[in-house]
Amino acid sequence: MAVDRIGDGIALRSKGDILSHDGTSAYVVQSSSSGQVLQASSTSPSGLVWATASTAPVEAWVPIAVAQATASTTSLTISNIPSGYDRLVGVLALRDTVSSTYYNINPEIIINGNTASAAYKNTYMRWVSSNASLDYENSQSSSGEGFKLSYGSSASTFGTYFAHSIIEFPRYAESNMNKPFGYIVSAWASTGIGRSNLQKGYGITTTTAAITEIKIIPQAGISTHFATGSCFDLYGIKES
Repeated sequence: MAVDRIGDGIALRSKGDILSHDGTSAYVVQSSSSGQVLQASSTSPSGLVWATASTAPVEAWVPIAVAQATASTTSLTISNIPSGYDRLVGVLALRDTVSSTYYNINPEIIINGNTASAAYKNTYMRWVSSNASLDYENSQSSSGEGFKLSYGSSASTFGTYFAHSIIEFPRYAESNMNKPFGYIVSAWASTGIGRSNLQKGYGITTTTAAITEIKIIPQAGISTHFATGSCFDLYGIKES
């Protein structure tokens, strides 16, 4: 049986009408358009309101460019980085060309060509083999350098290093602000007593303009080239 009057004599005559209460008497919440959902509302007389359903942001990874070494190279660079994304994510797959006898292998990241003294600073936690190192601070002190990613630690000769890194630059397209970054590194040596390394860190650069170029170079004085096949992929991340 169809009923069109209930409670205080309030008519429910339209398809989808709902009966609520305003704290004193019954109140009709009229139906809305298709696709909307009913939500609680402290400002509505009925305590309810029709609204468009909220959805979780959808994250889209848009390839911007790839810098790949088809022969041994002294750098991997991506320029003319467009604005319009929420953040940048760089994916690095790097390999040295020579064995090393130094304690650390630290490829360097240079943003917009900024190699001024003290242009980069980062703090990180590093796990070497089975041991977790304490937090470290790595502050660039001299000109001609970028911020360093620590890829390994050893006390003697070891083989060439392989490493995978992910670097994120939020708010990269904004001007008049220092640029923060975050990264994670996984690295290992091919031979010798070089130790595997996992590192996570955060940092900041004095670069204030929008990021339009990112350059990756081997650490000066330790390794001069990246091996064939080393690769730098850059993605623009958009949330909608």
